[in-house]
Amino acid sequence: MKRVILYFHPGYFTEVQRNNTAELPHAALPQFIAPCQKQPIFLTISKMNQPMRIILFILLLPVFLFAQSSYLNDPDIVWAKSFESDWVLESPSNLEDTYIGATTLKLLRTPDNEKIWKMPVLAALMFNAAKKGKLPVYADSTCTVPVNAGRALTYTDSIFTFDPETYEETKKIEQKEVDPYSEVTGWRVRQVLAYHRKKAAWTTHVEAVAPIHTRNIWRRDSITGKDTMIIVQKPVFWFKADNKSQKLKNNSIVWAKNIISREGRNTYVPLNEGGNLVKVTEGFQNPLTHLLQVMRSDFKTPFYDYLNDQPLTPTERIQTFASTDTIITYDPETFVETVKVVTIDHNPDDIRQLRLVQNWYWDEKHGRLSIHLEAVGIMQDSYDDWGNFRFSRVVFYRRSASNRR
Repeated sequence: MKRVILYFHPGYFTEVQRNNTAELPHAALPQFIAPCQKQPIFLTISKMNQPMRIILFILLLPVFLFAQSSYLNDPDIVWAKSFESDWVLESPSNLEDTYIGATTLKLLRTPDNEKIWKMPVLAALMFNAAKKGKLPVYADSTCTVPVNAGRALTYTDSIFTFDPETYEETKKIEQKEVDPYSEVTGWRVRQVLAYHRKKAAWTTHVEAVAPIHTRNIWRRDSITGKDTMIIVQKPVFWFKADNKSQKLKNNSIVWAKNIISREGRNTYVPLNEGGNLVKVTEGFQNPLTHLLQVMRSDFKTPFYDYLNDQPLTPTERIQTFASTDTIITYDPETFVETVKVVTIDHNPDDIRQLRLVQNWYWDEKHGRLSIHLEAVGIMQDSYDDWGNFRFSRVVFYRRSASNRR
């Protein structure tokens, strides 16, 4: 008989099999799994067969989905979609870069971070917190399998040297640590975007975040003998973030940026396709239908211009997503020509994507990242006279349901 030990820890189970009935000590656990602090749960079975795996999955499912379910249980949420996208927060020169849509809100040098303040990048601050144990990190995007930060930050690299005298090529294997300044090129975010009916506004729930490690790998073609450079990108590790709006005056916040999703970075949210719908209430298959109704009838609810700066006037709101056309009619009996101007409303289903405006905050004291939704921009596609797509633009913004402004 095999004994299966399930080490329970908030948010995950670790499965370990033993041929005897003795409890497996923490030191014998795989190195990539952090030691658990809770008591093990013992199950004795002949083997880990398929039905048993199904039972384990059922046991694990509530743990995996608890956070998301509690968020989606809000009765005011009538539409929600989960999606994953990669974000660029910092340019190589660390200057304000309108192309990546990033604006620095705060940078604070402290005694805790001055030794790593080569460049004030989020990855350096986060790697430091992970290695100190302040930030729990995981090997998977569901944040259920803890991983040692030092091991996650280490990767194997191959270095080739060529001897011009002997014409021999030597391959050397080295262990390197991910460079937060040059090798972290973006951040992968798994989150849920939800629409609230009463507030006619949006919120986001961030499920997991991962720094993206990018490096160039040379591979030799076995047929041609030519070396080809391949760009490899993968998450370093995953971690949990909260969704709170932080106060910039708080000295624990040492890094903060305002991030706007950009088309070139594939961070627009697809409205009608892509992603995974996790909640839809009848009548809200397209939440923009309701949003536009509120925009044109409830003038107490603020909507903002394409810069998210000035509130739209009632006249501007009524004319949004509408165009005027002139219809000329001719009466053959009276020979009178009548000119009539009509308003044509555009179909909300023609809106394909949304732009997110989020604030990112790094809390150095608690080793925590906060990502708060500030506003959602409604995008409209523009076409030329021949029906060819030209570009997408923001028509108006609706600020978040949790925004304090």
